Amino acid sequence: MRRYLSLLLLVFSGILIFSCKEKGKEEEEKVVLSSSFPQVTFSLPVTETGWYYLTLSVKGKGFRWDREESSVVIDAYDSLENWLGDLVLWNPHFTYRLFVGRLEKGQFQVTLKYSVDKSPAEKGKVTLEKVRLERISSVPEECLEHYPYLLGYSAKSLSVNGRSVPYNSLSDLPLFWVCRRDGSKLIYVLYYSNEDGGTGLVPGYLMYAWGRTADIENAFTVDLESGEMWKRDNETKDTPFKGENYLGHPLLSVAPSDHGLVAEGKVEDQSGQLLFAPLILPDLSLHTREDYLDQLPWSYLIMEWEMEREKKISTEDLTDQVNSLAPLNYYLYMDLYIDDDDCQIGMRVLLDSGEEISNATSSLAWNFKGWKRVVLKLPAPVSSLTIKNIALINLSGDECEVKIGKLFYLNDDFQSFSPILTGSELNLKIPAGGEKQVIPLFQFSLPSPQ
Repeated sequence: MRRYLSLLLLVFSGILIFSCKEKGKEEEEKVVLSSSFPQVTFSLPVTETGWYYLTLSVKGKGFRWDREESSVVIDAYDSLENWLGDLVLWNPHFTYRLFVGRLEKGQFQVTLKYSVDKSPAEKGKVTLEKVRLERISSVPEECLEHYPYLLGYSAKSLSVNGRSVPYNSLSDLPLFWVCRRDGSKLIYVLYYSNEDGGTGLVPGYLMYAWGRTADIENAFTVDLESGEMWKRDNETKDTPFKGENYLGHPLLSVAPSDHGLVAEGKVEDQSGQLLFAPLILPDLSLHTREDYLDQLPWSYLIMEWEMEREKKISTEDLTDQVNSLAPLNYYLYMDLYIDDDDCQIGMRVLLDSGEEISNATSSLAWNFKGWKRVVLKLPAPVSSLTIKNIALINLSGDECEVKIGKLFYLNDDFQSFSPILTGSELNLKIPAGGEKQVIPLFQFSLPSPQ
């Protein structure tokens, strides 16, 4: 049942206190936070003991995370004035999640403060459309018990001496954690908005090779038997974690100089930091790590904004699949399984206009073993094109077995993706030097965006 916010008409010290009821007015009360009305307190019902997110549905005007003059920062505190984290509001129409830990049945009081010190948009404002608690029910208890708190950056750190820096790693945001079990160990995988040159590869090649410019790192490990913990200091070395705990959780901070890895956090560094990491349950039936990005399509929008900010996106040469990066809604995305790394598999897309786009050459075709996310760049946003058919081509001298787990493109608003092929796997045996149509014309129809 939907919960509605009703004003208790209790005002003291400039703070409004709201309570959340099962039934309320037909129209929800909305709260506008700004430098002139900087804080509001909510009392939210905890219907049963468990682990929770605080979720905020907001509306604003014009702010996005990579424009330091327009972003807004909100701090959250519990009834004991413990700092729960802060949220950089980077999208004016979005629902934000903040991990608030394990709560007992009863009432949970949270105070949200407009941070004048941390908000570059000092005269900005944000409308809280809905504030509620969301119980985390699909994540294993062990992943939540050891969940690391992550300190990130303030929005002002995106500039140096008041000027925007187009090529810096400070603007790479931690997007979310994924927790997975490996024997007695829990491994927390951190997804960052951008690889930021850690591989030495150009963004166009990163996109072609991995279907993303985001960075994915095994950042923190917990041994459930010994209790030992390790943090990933660089891309090859784990070192023992000897840092602080905060509210019962390990405290980490991002380490941008190490290309998206972590350092030990300090409680006194709370001010000006960012906690921005919803936890996602790993599903072993998913085929690629990029699948988690698909569950949160807005992560592609942040990837694109970062590439725009670094002036790395271009629509000038859309025939070059490798050396230039197009807007991310110009790509077809596919989860592809190849049974033998001696196989070379390419894709050809035939448009209704008769134009063909293909990577079926010896230098561009995919050759690997197992599952991988692959992409093909098209000459315009995919939503604007009429595709006649899509085929996979075998450039090898032997028959190859392949599987397709997913084939999709991003909608223009980056809030969802449109599946061309999804659900059950498509298994294909492609003869040597032959091809198989994946999506013939009579099969090709786009469902409504999810």
